[in-house]
Amino acid sequence: MAQLCGKAVELIKDLHRSDGLPCYNEDCVKQVIAETKILYDQNKREAAQQINYQVEGFHASIQLRHSCIERNRRCLLAYHYNRLEKIQDLRWDFGVVLPNEIKYNMSESEKSYYNDYNRLLSGYMESVGGDEIEGGVNLIQDLQPPKQLLITVRCLQDYKDFERADGTTTLLYAGIELLLPQQEAEPLIKLGVLEQCNND
Repeated sequence: MAQLCGKAVELIKDLHRSDGLPCYNEDCVKQVIAETKILYDQNKREAAQQINYQVEGFHASIQLRHSCIERNRRCLLAYHYNRLEKIQDLRWDFGVVLPNEIKYNMSESEKSYYNDYNRLLSGYMESVGGDEIEGGVNLIQDLQPPKQLLITVRCLQDYKDFERADGTTTLLYAGIELLLPQQEAEPLIKLGVLEQCNND
């Protein structure tokens, strides 16, 4: 006879061994559900016999099977809960579109959950900020707080009409160094107009 709760424990071990999101193990989940149903049916039959025939010593076997049912249930819940947490993390790591190799590892219901979570998160981000911020606030943009608010940058090329957060405009000339708020400098760093200087 196969070890009781063996498949349920295997699900948890597979999840624990993987760094990312492992392939959804539908066969193993179905086997755990089938084992749980068999254990429940055996308990139901044995409890009915005890009531009808006053069989001695049945409590231990019923209690053992009930404990196995509870363990299977906890393992299935832990497996699915941890997978859903990893799926939520994927939204924060990859954004709206997931790579195909990750989608391949998800069940259909998990893909549906990802789409629903994505829709809720996008709706929330659009609603934050009110009328002052058009399009809402992008919560995914800066997941890590900056190490420093101001950074030293060097201008790589001439750039006219650099508009600061306070509304003033500045002319940037190649070779000059500036101390700017990181939030203002990042768009120009991405464009290749500025580069961040090492602050040694």
